[in-house]
Amino acid sequence: MRLQKYIIISCIIILILSLIGIFATEQNNKFYDLSTGVFTGVVLTGMTSIILFLYEKNKIINKLYNNFAEIYFTLCVIDKNLGNFLIKKEITDMNFRINYKLTMEIINTIKEFDFDEYTSFFDSKFNSLLEQFLSFNLKLYNLHNIVGERNQGVLYHELTLKDLELKRLQGIAEQMLLPYEQQVINDREALLILIGKLHEYVVSLKLELTSNLTKLDNYHKFKISWDGRKSLLEKQVQELS
Repeated sequence: MRLQKYIIISCIIILILSLIGIFATEQNNKFYDLSTGVFTGVVLTGMTSIILFLYEKNKIINKLYNNFAEIYFTLCVIDKNLGNFLIKKEITDMNFRINYKLTMEIINTIKEFDFDEYTSFFDSKFNSLLEQFLSFNLKLYNLHNIVGERNQGVLYHELTLKDLELKRLQGIAEQMLLPYEQQVINDREALLILIGKLHEYVVSLKLELTSNLTKLDNYHKFKISWDGRKSLLEKQVQELS
């Protein structure tokens, strides 16, 4: 993309110079022919570069759309997992670990798209959209970090439960275990609150991504509109066991 942009700019400059040359050397056949030859070559090169530029731009926009549609699907799965987690309140590392793996998939999807591939060329609207997606990427990295922290919290809670059970098996009196058990219960409630806030954060990310993809769809007019694709993705999530 950047190469085509520079070629187009160079062609415009040479085109202007060759036009000046054509008019300035109209009485000199030798230089006139040279100027017209340069003009023709520059026009052909410029047209080819513009076609390649538009082709690459279209390819990149579709890649952006597909990648973030995939991210939306993953966010929906995380949303569903956290919702079930909060309803059942079964705090186990095995149940929660899947969410960390899913956020890792999101990060890998982000890395597949190189925002530097596209350099603006008289297209402030698309530049604005790119900035919104770039800003959203930072929030996805933040999500990954938060899920990692909650995963550690879930693992710690599971270990304390096992430790409590071990103490019971060792014959330690229940009366002596009451303070420890109460602390485990308090930690569990605090952890559920944090996971609830995480769930709210995921929902907010889904809404923001929906807004961004709607804007991108309005800009490019994809064959399958975002509303249609969003419905299909959400249906697929609901069908997951």
